[in-house]
Order: sequence, then C-alpha cells, then structure tokens
Amino acid sequence: MNGDTIEHTYIHGLIPSHEEVQKVVLEVQRKEEVIYKISSDVVENQFFLHISSPKLLETDAKVIKKFHLYNKEGKYIRTESKAG
Repeated sequence: MNGDTIEHTYIHGLIPSHEEVQKVVLEVQRKEEVIYKISSDVVENQFFLHISSPKLLETDAKVIKKFHLYNKEGKYIRTESKAG
C-alpha cells in the first residue's frame, strides 16, 4: 500500500414513508448544462448515491443539484432542487 488515500463521496437520503418513491435520479447542472447524472433505487425509504467525481459537487453558486423522484412504474413524481 502506497499511503495514498482515495476520497469517496456519498449522498444518503431519506424518503418519507407515505411516498411511493422507487428511484431517485441526481442531476448536477452548471449554467443550464447537465454535467453529471446518477441514479439509485429506493430501499426501505432510503437512497444511497456514490459520487465518482466529487469535485462536481463542490460548493459553487453556479451548480444546481436536482433530485428527480420516480414511482415504481417509472412515472415522474417531482423534482427537488438545491443550489451550491
């Protein structure tokens, strides 16, 4: 082992139990351009995303994170956004 450390970035989220969310898609945008997209199934009202390029999520006022929520039939439910 060479002593180098690898940084891993994860996003863990909870979905309210009364919601029928089956999949969460994270879309990261900068200036209207999608720069990263990843999805996770929801298991026991939780989702877990492994971000392979954590620098994309660094705090930047121009970066917007959009969480698109889908039900078990794959139908869109809604989007929640977070800037920076």
